[in-house]
Amino acid sequence: NEWFAGELERDAVKKLTISLCYGASERSLVLGSGASKDQIQKLMQDLRLKSFSRQLRSQYDDLRWVYSLTGRPIFPKEKNPRPGVLINNCIQSTGVDVSIESFSTLINELGCTPHVVVHDAVYASSDHELPQHVTVKSDILKGRKIKCTVKRLENV
Repeated sequence: NEWFAGELERDAVKKLTISLCYGASERSLVLGSGASKDQIQKLMQDLRLKSFSRQLRSQYDDLRWVYSLTGRPIFPKEKNPRPGVLINNCIQSTGVDVSIESFSTLINELGCTPHVVVHDAVYASSDHELPQHVTVKSDILKGRKIKCTVKRLENV
């Protein structure tokens, strides 16, 4: 927790970061987090959220949609979405893109049959033994590796 030199607990900084990325406003964070407005603004500056927000707003104003970080178009439900909504839509859609790519890679590498995808899990079957841990390479994340845990479901 280098950001606030011990003024805020690590869990509080994590919650602030996630809340900002999910579109919470500065005002709601000041009221609900115990952080000061200056601390929240510093975190936003460090994460470059205002710049990111301006970029998304410009995209939306020009096109009436924004792109995920993988280049997939996203069509917000609101006619004039708040900046936090655009950030939220972009980040969540990018997460979905990475998950789908990772699941696809995982299934191909393991040679199993997918049945259901639920958020951050894929349920698949295999007629051979599977390893407990697998690392897949993500093209979306520019070659970064994602560690996956494989769990065997009993009595299914």
